[in-house]
Amino acid sequence: MIDINPKKSLGQNFLKDKNIIKKIVSNVSKDDYVLEVGPGTGQITKEILKKTKNLAAVEVDKELSMFLEKKYSITVYKEDILKFKLEPFLEQFHTKKYVVIGSLPYYISKNIISKFLKTEPRPTDMTFIVQKEVADKYLYEGNLLHNTLKIYANEIKSLGLVQKTKFYPIPKVESKIIHIYNLKKITKDSSKFEAFLKKAYMFPRKTLKNNKNIESFEYSSKRPEELSYTDWQSLFFKNKNYINSSLIKSKTVHI
Repeated sequence: MIDINPKKSLGQNFLKDKNIIKKIVSNVSKDDYVLEVGPGTGQITKEILKKTKNLAAVEVDKELSMFLEKKYSITVYKEDILKFKLEPFLEQFHTKKYVVIGSLPYYISKNIISKFLKTEPRPTDMTFIVQKEVADKYLYEGNLLHNTLKIYANEIKSLGLVQKTKFYPIPKVESKIIHIYNLKKITKDSSKFEAFLKKAYMFPRKTLKNNKNIESFEYSSKRPEELSYTDWQSLFFKNKNYINSSLIKSKTVHI
């Protein structure tokens, strides 16, 4: 491993377990175009390159970026991933189809996932290491994070637990590998549905009949976490006229 002191300010914890790394890259094929987020010292990078040469990375740490470019002869975009524009990467490989892989800094993992769920063109699938607590929220059907993700992707699954001792330095929490795939087409209703869900979950411990933000219909006696994604779809479409009229009113007032 490169002799470098991990930067706490960038949330750097370098993965060092080969078996975990193989799980992360298990879905990569030779024809894939891969964007790696936060490659760090290149432990995952090395395994991706065994499967495909179509790889570029985004690494905000300039010292690590130069190391990776020299060691692996890949393009490394020296940028903040949340500000990164996809066009140079897609033009480099003359493609609109790509996958994203990365061990994400815990403090911005949800923002990174949200970025790739909503930025066009979107990846065909994503495999990330995230904090276990966050992963469990994405995986649990009653959670807001899970149901919000399901607006944009059909499938999410766990590829396994990552013990904190598998990193250097050792973080305070455990991690999980999540695989997000089979993304849906974004429609004019996607952002409205997401906003509706966030309003519905504003009072998670209360039954929906006590939430004045929505018309709860047959789900009034249930709390948000008791509804499946299919239930939320049904409730959203029953609320659409109310949502649209509210938007029209708010625009009228704004004007």
